Amino acid sequence: MDAGRHPLIDVVTNAEVVGCEGTPGNFRVRVRKHPRYVREDRCVACGRCVDVCPVVGGNEFDVGLKARKAIYRPFPQSVPAAYAIDPEACLNLLGFLSEKQRRRLKRVQEVKARRQQDYQPNMLVCGHCISVCDVDAIDFDMRPEEFEVDVGAILVAVGFQEFDARKLGNYGYGRLPNVITSLELERMLNASGVTRGHVVRPSDHQTPRRIVFIQCVGARGEGGRPYCSRFCCMNAVKDSMLIRQHDPEVEEITILFTDLRAFGKGFDDFVKRSYDEGSACYVRGRPAKIEHVPEDDSLEIFVEDTLEHRQKRIPADLVVLSVAAAPNDGAIKLARILGIETDQYGFIARQDPAISAVESTREGIYVCGSAVGPQVIPDCVAQASAAAARAQLFLTGHRVEEKQADVEPLDLSGPPRVGVMVCHCGINIAGVLDIDDLVSYAATIPDVVVAKSNLFSCSTTGQQELVELIRTHNLNRVVIAACTPRTHEPIFRETCARIGFNPYLVEMVNIRDQCSWVHAHERRAAQEKARTLIRMGVARARHLEALQESEAPMTRGALVIGGGIAGIQAATDLAAQGFPVTLVEKEDRLGGRLAQPNLKYLYPNMRTAAEVLADKLERLKASGARVLLNTEVEDISGFVGNFKVTLRRRRPEVAAPPAGETPGELESLAVGAIILAFGAALHDPQGQSAA
Repeated sequence: MDAGRHPLIDVVTNAEVVGCEGTPGNFRVRVRKHPRYVREDRCVACGRCVDVCPVVGGNEFDVGLKARKAIYRPFPQSVPAAYAIDPEACLNLLGFLSEKQRRRLKRVQEVKARRQQDYQPNMLVCGHCISVCDVDAIDFDMRPEEFEVDVGAILVAVGFQEFDARKLGNYGYGRLPNVITSLELERMLNASGVTRGHVVRPSDHQTPRRIVFIQCVGARGEGGRPYCSRFCCMNAVKDSMLIRQHDPEVEEITILFTDLRAFGKGFDDFVKRSYDEGSACYVRGRPAKIEHVPEDDSLEIFVEDTLEHRQKRIPADLVVLSVAAAPNDGAIKLARILGIETDQYGFIARQDPAISAVESTREGIYVCGSAVGPQVIPDCVAQASAAAARAQLFLTGHRVEEKQADVEPLDLSGPPRVGVMVCHCGINIAGVLDIDDLVSYAATIPDVVVAKSNLFSCSTTGQQELVELIRTHNLNRVVIAACTPRTHEPIFRETCARIGFNPYLVEMVNIRDQCSWVHAHERRAAQEKARTLIRMGVARARHLEALQESEAPMTRGALVIGGGIAGIQAATDLAAQGFPVTLVEKEDRLGGRLAQPNLKYLYPNMRTAAEVLADKLERLKASGARVLLNTEVEDISGFVGNFKVTLRRRRPEVAAPPAGETPGELESLAVGAIILAFGAALHDPQGQSAA
């Protein structure tokens, strides 16, 4: 959503890269944009076209669990918000299909005709969408078009796709209706999904009493994929807890695992919480088969419990397969076009995975996220930031300043006229709180002239609704009851600022973190607290005053604290972009763990630590970054963009200071940003008991 609103980002959807030429810093990329048959510059996403479209098909976003029309919007928060037309379903576009597509469509029509009596496969061209579109956005004359873009660097972030569980016949996926994948479960748990957040059995749409999760489906030896997909275990734990919160009718949840992998800070605590709350029963074992019990359409899982050393038959009403992450379709083709390599599984290969997470096998082309293999969200974000930083090395001297559009300020004078928007936020909020009750209550608060709910307030559609609310009701205060202001308040303020509404007259109320999350088991108390927070938010909004932003000078420079591999890389990349950088290290040499004599080889390419460190130090020296050894930070004051740092530079020849004295010289440094890269210490097991 941020990318879709950013003035310096051009979003091109329904497109693919078909050619790439040039050298780092001067790539020429050819892009083919496929027609969506709806003009993005005209469509206002009113949805009237959907209402009159007679053709119904499967919904890819809901993994086939829900239908969509031939003209559709991929999902509620899609960017751009414009609709698109499926050329293989739209009656107006059948004449443009290839012979192969025609044969495939005919087979689909025959199946639909057998399932649906009123389906007419030979129906004439309808044109209903054109007749109801007041902005003339429908354009059946659109054709594929190609264009070229000149870029300095390329970032590949094509993600992954689910392993097809149909390839493993012993689990019955695609054959047994009550065996689903983890992604299908996610769509059920989502408030915008087909079941509005409730978990049901596909066979009869009843709430299952017994649910079994099966981990590592298509991974760690199954389906020819020996690797771990990393996120599956924690996703199953999370889903089991959500099911318990949302559907108390569920009596038993069992998670069958090979090894429960809870890597990373905080994940073990998350699993412990699951054990303590009894959200799931954990059984270590990989199932041999699943059998159907026709009497009640239930299932029976055959598994050996390797901890109890006995075979078990576990009954279930619903089985969820935690399927592995597989390379995206087309990744190999894209790699060939870009001139980069893939690994043995089909993911994008990296030049040197021992020391760089984002460099592909071709200079100037970077890769991040699950394009290189299964990743979790924090790693995807970190890698994307790293890839963007590396890409900027080829963009130095080509920076484009963001131009602020001149907007006429709205007249917000007069007594408070407050509008309240309450967000469902999927199961995060609506799974615990009664949203309709909160809206009704907000409407009774003094000075509130309108109260409304929407599915996702932060979505493009939600922002459009906010703008319409302000204009229609002449609001001069806005209260958003949703999730954390820490991440979402800038979105609402930016939207308001674009129409001339002073962004500092927006107040956010956090009914997710402070109500539905922390009081999930006390719904009545959570509801009452949410009411109170909304009332307090409105009271505060009445007293808000319009503020004007002012500019302050910013120090152009950065301080990196820590001279290990992370600090060296951060300082090198910043300095190479032309920013003044100071790297401080308290020891008398750089390198951190890499400089220790007991670290010899690095996985997976077995390069020596000394070789890697020497290369990094050479690049650091060439970047021009200032390096201060035997230096510690004494004090930091100031604020973002203008920090004042006091450094103490220790004299190496002084082994120990005289009593009561601190050796070294003090130096004052002004910087705009500070990077902490001081690493971590290894646990010392000395004196620790085996128990």
